[in-house]
Amino acid sequence: MKPITVSFEGSLLLVEVSMLLDSEPIASVEEKGQMSATLTRVLACIASTLLLASCQTPGPANPAEGVELALIVQDVEATENLIALPTRITGRFRKSGDQVGIERQWPGTYVETEFSGSEVYFDVGEGEAALMISIDDMPPVTMVRPQPGRYQVSGFDDGVHDLRLDVVSESQAAPTQLGGIYAGPGSVKAQDPERKPQFEFIGDSHTVGYANTSTKRDCTSEEVWLTTNTALGVPGQLSALYGADYQVNAISGRGVVRNYNGGKDRTLIESYPYVLLNSTYPYEADDWNPDLILVAMGTNDFSTELNDSDPWGDRDDLISDYHATYAVFLKQLLARNKDAYIVVWMAGDLTSEQSRESARVVESLHGAGVNRIGFVPITDLFFDACHAHPNVDDATIIANEIFRHLERRNLVFEGSSTE
Repeated sequence: MKPITVSFEGSLLLVEVSMLLDSEPIASVEEKGQMSATLTRVLACIASTLLLASCQTPGPANPAEGVELALIVQDVEATENLIALPTRITGRFRKSGDQVGIERQWPGTYVETEFSGSEVYFDVGEGEAALMISIDDMPPVTMVRPQPGRYQVSGFDDGVHDLRLDVVSESQAAPTQLGGIYAGPGSVKAQDPERKPQFEFIGDSHTVGYANTSTKRDCTSEEVWLTTNTALGVPGQLSALYGADYQVNAISGRGVVRNYNGGKDRTLIESYPYVLLNSTYPYEADDWNPDLILVAMGTNDFSTELNDSDPWGDRDDLISDYHATYAVFLKQLLARNKDAYIVVWMAGDLTSEQSRESARVVESLHGAGVNRIGFVPITDLFFDACHAHPNVDDATIIANEIFRHLERRNLVFEGSSTE
């Protein structure tokens, strides 16, 4: 890992951190342990910087002398003679009224484009989000709750570049908006036509990356929001091993038939068909045909005792409903995605209800002749993030265990970096 530089000067957030994922998984828990202390210091530094940045108003600033910068992002006035760049958007969204911007709410949305020049611009709309901006392989810059407006990215050489903008926070409270990406005349470049594998992640907070960069378990709601980073969680890490695109359809606190502590919002399965979490606008996308679907649900169904207001008479009734509903959902996924393989995974003690019952659902499907599905239990995790959630190190362990399962199955994904 390269040295990190984190600087805050005026109202400009500058973060340089190299966190490259190996093309092969870490071979052992011991190797993971050796990197844990360094990674924890990195994440603590990022988290503290983000807390400071959230209290500031974006604007121009001069970098501190001697600080090596990766990128500079600052807000600008309306600029003329710019053209909208063609973009690739991964994740569920619907077009804004101008047909350039998007409205999105499910985690893990990212936008990519290619351009030429030494600066590029992007628009941010309404809604609270944390964004991570990357140019090529340069260290990214994270923006926390940027105000609506136009932002300039600079600090790189003139030439042909790839830009990626990730939404790394969870937007459960309300949708957020992203605008277009712009550059000067003559900057448009043909988009890469090469196919990448498509991985879809379905689940709860363990899939979202709930507070995964936190270094403590006792957290406020604000600290949870600030330290959530889906790109550093299981979706980002596993997909990086294969060079895959990923879509994340996960909601913290939601379950198969029961939400955390009997919460009355839609369950994950009830929200799954829609573009936005609580909308009735169905999701349809001809260009999304996942090769691999990774599902982790059940923690919220079973993590608390039944309440008087719950519709199940006892725990056995809950388990029976969970089994029936989960099995139907998984079979529907396989029917819609006829070439996909499904991994059902669960983090935690093998004797827990959620692990035991998830495994039984998969076993029942195997017994019915369904073979394109496997169960991967993951144990020996730290659970050191807020409210005893998996941290980034845990996500590495989970990604590696799933990688090994897929290797044992001899699964090959077209366009994969491991092909």
